Amino acid sequence: MDEEWKTSEFFRKEGWGWYGSNRIFTGSDGKEYRWKMGSSVSELFLHDTAKDTTKHDSKTHVPLLVARFHDPQVSMYQKRRPASLEIFPVGEHMVELILITFIYIEKMRTDRQNSAVRSTRIVTTPPGTKGRF
Repeated sequence: MDEEWKTSEFFRKEGWGWYGSNRIFTGSDGKEYRWKMGSSVSELFLHDTAKDTTKHDSKTHVPLLVARFHDPQVSMYQKRRPASLEIFPVGEHMVELILITFIYIEKMRTDRQNSAVRSTRIVTTPPGTKGRF
């Protein structure tokens, strides 16, 4: 991991989601991996190819999950669970790369999430204006 990369050269965008496009990169093993960003969970999959998936049933291929980020869980009824990055055995050979790419992906996801919160403003009518400004 002694190389420097521009993110635009290292990652390829694919698809669209509420928290940004999926990001695909090539691991040191030559295989492609895809980060999928969700509202509270980011997941890393081995990019969908028939030879690198596990069969769910005879008609469907399910991408192989490599890592998953769990946001801290807050509940009135349960003890707070800390945030965690779970790396499955299939990703153990590239823990450092998973961690580095995760930090970038999570920063993008939280920036977009915070931006969305800031852009949603509640508009109220000042007293005495009867809806006119």
